[in-house]
Amino acid sequence: MDAGMKIPKIGDVVASRFELVSELGRGGFGVVYKATQIGMNRPVALKVLLPQAASVDTVAERFTREAQLAKNLVHPNTIQLYDFGETDGGCLFIAMEYLDGETLDELLKREGQLPLDRTITICSQVLKSLAEAHEHGIIHRDLKPANIFLRELVGEKDFVKVLDFGIAKALNLDGVEEEKLTQTGSSFGTPSYMAPEQIRGLNLGPHTDIYALALMMMKMLTGKTAVEGGTPIETAALQLSTSPIPIPDWLAQSPLGPVLVKALQKQVELRYVHALEMLQDLNRAAMMLQPGYPGSPSGQIYTGGFTPPSGQLVHSGQLNYNSLQLSGPVSMASQQGKGSGWLVPVLIGLIVLLIGSGVVVYFLVLKKGPEESKAIAETSSGVTDTAPGSGTSGSKPESEAKPQLENTASDEPVVADNGEAGQRGGTEPSEVTEPTEPTELVLAEMPRYEVPLNSVPEGAVVKVGDTVLGQTPLVATFEGDADVRMVTFSTRGFETMTVEVDLSNPKPVAVTMVAVAVPKENHRKKDPAKDPSKKDPKKDPKKDPTKDPTKDPEKTERKSIPLPD
Repeated sequence: MDAGMKIPKIGDVVASRFELVSELGRGGFGVVYKATQIGMNRPVALKVLLPQAASVDTVAERFTREAQLAKNLVHPNTIQLYDFGETDGGCLFIAMEYLDGETLDELLKREGQLPLDRTITICSQVLKSLAEAHEHGIIHRDLKPANIFLRELVGEKDFVKVLDFGIAKALNLDGVEEEKLTQTGSSFGTPSYMAPEQIRGLNLGPHTDIYALALMMMKMLTGKTAVEGGTPIETAALQLSTSPIPIPDWLAQSPLGPVLVKALQKQVELRYVHALEMLQDLNRAAMMLQPGYPGSPSGQIYTGGFTPPSGQLVHSGQLNYNSLQLSGPVSMASQQGKGSGWLVPVLIGLIVLLIGSGVVVYFLVLKKGPEESKAIAETSSGVTDTAPGSGTSGSKPESEAKPQLENTASDEPVVADNGEAGQRGGTEPSEVTEPTEPTELVLAEMPRYEVPLNSVPEGAVVKVGDTVLGQTPLVATFEGDADVRMVTFSTRGFETMTVEVDLSNPKPVAVTMVAVAVPKENHRKKDPAKDPSKKDPKKDPKKDPTKDPTKDPEKTERKSIPLPD
């Protein structure tokens, strides 16, 4: 798949069944066509990988295997994958459901921000799609407004289709060696919507997609990208910060406030475990917006009326790159100055960190491609969110995007709207003062342990608690104390196995799965000894079929024996 590859053109028939009608969009890695499926006469969206994408080692194998997984997703809120294969010119392609409508990204660029009830309607459907995917062990890993498609279906407005399931993972062209689909160490995604564990290349799970969805909700409700630096690396640094994602007071006091606070936790164990768990809380929030509950009527931009749980941190504005603390392997003291003197050591530290998790290459090859319009998933061409300074992200005046805030704590500083320092709560709250001199970068190493895990047969889903580590074989990364972790292996048709992994003496783990035993009732049906009425006469040569079947043939035979003379 290299020099000999030929990209199909309009009018060509791909795989003898898809006639290309028009080009819908083109990105750095692929082209999307509108095509007609011959025989069924239905429109489809055909995504064709460009030669530079398909020429990367193992991408063809990963693409095919990911497509095989994605085709099993049948939820109405997930785009349907019809077929996949190779064109006559050697290019990989997938045929997907053709959609009329627009992406959430396009909607937000036009309307700026959305009311609470509409946000809940859209995100509830996204969670339903995620719930099915997570049950199949598939993590999206690239949730963002450009991958959420909205259409009108039989009079239903904002019917959601989640795009690019599995395909985003298959097109991980960040240079990371990843032979297994769900192996850790891959961080493909858009930095503004990436969870900290994804940036660090740690174990992903449903909680990773939930974090991304919560950041999307912030964008929908405020009209602003909640986590955005001047460069992808700066954005990644903000995601790694221990500082909570800033939630405006008016939003934190709304029915969605507690939901966002939980979904945006930097620590995985504090987030929602399942998509359905978050969906339940969204449904409760929707009920609170109905008439009879305090707050503004449904359909209005929410302006207050609800108080978050006592002691909950509430911030305003965006998370600012000049005031952050990095979690995980790197931590940084709070930066209050705007000077650039500290930027170089910060970037050096981040590059060292990101190289260790295989992320920096991805950031260096990010290429902004054009948006795909009316039809289908974006062509996985890199970061598509608006870059800072382009004028779309913050197009609405701040006074319109966010009501006036009130400082309810008289003695505690609050982050100002301009994003400068100060945050409420914490053990050592900093005061809002003039910047003095930059604080030095502090590297705090957290122990990390890599343990190879395998099973016979391969492909078992590996979990620690509710966190999915991936599928065997893989090298799992553990953080924290050198204690014992309970790791479970499960796959269809075999019994679930749990093994202890001692991080104080980490060794490769290989388990042999035990096939599920045949149900006992099947044995009873085949065992005539437990059902005398079904005893096989062939097994008793003494039985005379002409005699009364109700009599014991052995007793009858004994009575017929003549006595000796």
